[in-house]
Amino acid sequence: MELLNQGHTASEALFDSIRTVIARTLTGITITTEALYYAKFVNAGRQPGTKGIPINVLVEWIRRKRLDMQGKRERSVAFAMQRSIRDKGIKPSRFIDKSIDKFNKSKRLENEIERFMEEYVEEQLQTIFNQLTA
Repeated sequence: MELLNQGHTASEALFDSIRTVIARTLTGITITTEALYYAKFVNAGRQPGTKGIPINVLVEWIRRKRLDMQGKRERSVAFAMQRSIRDKGIKPSRFIDKSIDKFNKSKRLENEIERFMEEYVEEQLQTIFNQLTA
């Protein structure tokens, strides 16, 4: 939701790509989150002087945003944007960090882990009971 609240919704592809998986392992529980590769750039921003953003990516972004280019060609505007980003960088959004902070402040994680553990213990007890009565 932090991503949407910040207005990073040109195509909603990044938002739609975010998946969190909670899995049991031999040593406990792992929580992983996956997203499109450029999530790290949206989160951390871009430092000035770094490698430029591919022109085709910028052209596609311009098309999705339907920017008024005042008669200029999309590629020309994309090159100007690329130069500006290379010179000035992009401010970090920190949407991942902010989401984690909000999540940690809520009791949601504790409740999810508690529910998960209750189900796990119940499964284990049922397995033991089934083995004893077989």
